[in-house]
Amino acid sequence: MRVPKLVLAAALAASSLAGFTSTASAASVTELSCSGPSLVKETLRSGSGWEMCWRIDSYRGLVVDKVAFTPRDEGRPVMVLDSIGLAQLNVPYDTGMTEYNDVTTYQVGGRRMQDQTAIDCPAGEIRSSYLTETRPLAPVLCVGEQEAGLAYRSNITNDALYGAQGTHLVLHTVSRIGWYEYQTEYRFHDDGEITVRLGATGDLSPNDYVDAVNFGWPIAEGQEDFAVNHYHSAFWRVAFDIDSAARQRVEKIDSEFTGEYGTTGDTGRTPVIETAISPVNREQKLILDNRETYRVVNPDSLNADGHARSYEIVMDRAQAYALNPETDYDLAFTEPKSDEIFASYNLLPSKPNASVTQYVANRERLRKPVAWVNVGFHHIVRDEDQSPMPIHWQGFTLYPRDFTAQNPNVPEGRKWVNGDMRGVPNPNITPTPTPTPTVTPSPSATPTPTPAPSASPTTTSRPRPTPQPRPTGRPTGWG
Repeated sequence: MRVPKLVLAAALAASSLAGFTSTASAASVTELSCSGPSLVKETLRSGSGWEMCWRIDSYRGLVVDKVAFTPRDEGRPVMVLDSIGLAQLNVPYDTGMTEYNDVTTYQVGGRRMQDQTAIDCPAGEIRSSYLTETRPLAPVLCVGEQEAGLAYRSNITNDALYGAQGTHLVLHTVSRIGWYEYQTEYRFHDDGEITVRLGATGDLSPNDYVDAVNFGWPIAEGQEDFAVNHYHSAFWRVAFDIDSAARQRVEKIDSEFTGEYGTTGDTGRTPVIETAISPVNREQKLILDNRETYRVVNPDSLNADGHARSYEIVMDRAQAYALNPETDYDLAFTEPKSDEIFASYNLLPSKPNASVTQYVANRERLRKPVAWVNVGFHHIVRDEDQSPMPIHWQGFTLYPRDFTAQNPNVPEGRKWVNGDMRGVPNPNITPTPTPTPTVTPSPSATPTPTPAPSASPTTTSRPRPTPQPRPTGRPTGWG
């Protein structure tokens, strides 16, 4: 275990750029946007890498900008995101007596940020940022490469077992808001995947207890002290920029049962499912159906197979809080606007108190889409939540689709596998030569006669010994 070290970070991107000395021709988009401790650039153990800028927004907390992925064999960083960060955290209690909007009312950044310690960051590097006048340089970010478990494993052919343990680059901060403490976390995997999570821990609010069983859960002895159930609806604003796209599009991937069944297989009645891709051309809010997902595509950026690079938004079965218009969707898409930053109760004076509902009202055509991702969690309290409360997580995944033509960390022995390889010989296996069969002679028409036994035993003749010269009277060569 490494001891965390404090690294002084620039307070603002502008101050970072002041010390920037690399030439524009050698610098990536990310490096042109930040430098020094504001820049995170890491080559992971697999050989793939990530680079990004980070900052602490007073209200939104940790925001990550200019995110680029470098596949191991590509040789260049490819942009994925222009920006990602929390956009709201709505917490209504089931009694209807209490509701919080933590991002816009109480702040996740600024004075709410907690200093990182060895407990928070046991194996990473701690970096600092400006927060307030009283905390001009606070150690708030933990960043480092962490083990991710099994990355891949295959033993389907006879040449070798292919397997590896993966890693990911992890950035996280902790904010304390009232009795709750929230960990904002981004995991950038070595295969290009991005896991976005918010963890809630801390303590239950001591002000929210009722006597009614239908609104809470008893957490003291017997049927007493009902802690009120409540929702956590976390919203993220995700601005895509796949390969520095001049234009991007949104596509819906929808898999539907056709009503027909196959007649083979184990059951002889396997449902036939058809997958269709359709464009999402205009701003809108969406409730996701089963077997339905969405991706953002750059049609002008192609991988080595000629397929357009994209990222898919993969969500678990979230519990959207559909009881008010600020939280009644799973996913929304808008055009990027500098005054549309918060998912609800917008703080920008040009659009005060606006929400995504107002942002999509004009149904503008999507050219560089921003995704608003809502992940809900209905917290029905339990005995184990005291105390401190074990952390519980909510989030989603940004999943690369056709970003590379193969696994970005494909092992050398599997680089030949691309497409339908049935009938293609494995170049890693030397064919075993087939031996030539021994020819058995056909029997002759006339059988070979067997000699009759003689009365006397057959004598085996011995060869005569070779005669030796007779010795002379003295050895040859003596005088």
